[in-house]
Amino acid sequence: MFDILSTKTTFLSGLAVATCVAASSAGAVTVFQEQVLDENGEDMEFVFNGLAMSNGDGGTVTITPSGSSGTIGLDLSGAFPLETEYFEVLFEGGSRGFYSCGGPSFNGNTAVPIAGAVDNSFNFNNCAFSLSIGIGGADLMDALADGIVTVGVFFGDDVSTFGDDDIVRVTLDYVEGGDIPPIPLPASIGFLGLGLLGLGGLARARRKSS
Repeated sequence: MFDILSTKTTFLSGLAVATCVAASSAGAVTVFQEQVLDENGEDMEFVFNGLAMSNGDGGTVTITPSGSSGTIGLDLSGAFPLETEYFEVLFEGGSRGFYSCGGPSFNGNTAVPIAGAVDNSFNFNNCAFSLSIGIGGADLMDALADGIVTVGVFFGDDVSTFGDDDIVRVTLDYVEGGDIPPIPLPASIGFLGLGLLGLGGLARARRKSS
């Protein structure tokens, strides 16, 4: 548990990935990473390492776009039925749904329109949004057992970059809950201990009789 903001930079798939970790004295943990969308239809993977266990109440994964040039927002219009302008969110390899920004077709109704999305250009070709997905307590505890959480953001083939240097941020929020619980010993260990005690008693009895 700590009160400062620490930042480290690693490299993932040749791209610089900034990882920031913050936790308040009350045990609230926030970690985030950012990657640049520089290929149409890119699949992104965000790996968070060295995480503490949660308190069992679950947490939230939030996906937001920003940018360093051009118009801020991602090409997620879903304007034509045959286009794949959406993204899939994965938590620890399991799908958490497909999302788009509200074009007329919603990609043939395969993606959920993101509530509150802002259309920064014609028909959500540059869509600004904040998508939060709840992670249940049991799922988060399982994921944190090894201190590593992996979030995937996989874009459909027709999601275009438009050369805007779009930045995708993934944030994980939860409340810290202490150490990993101890692993119980197998029952056979207990029987082995009893056996050793019995052998010790037998040896003492032999010494007394001699």
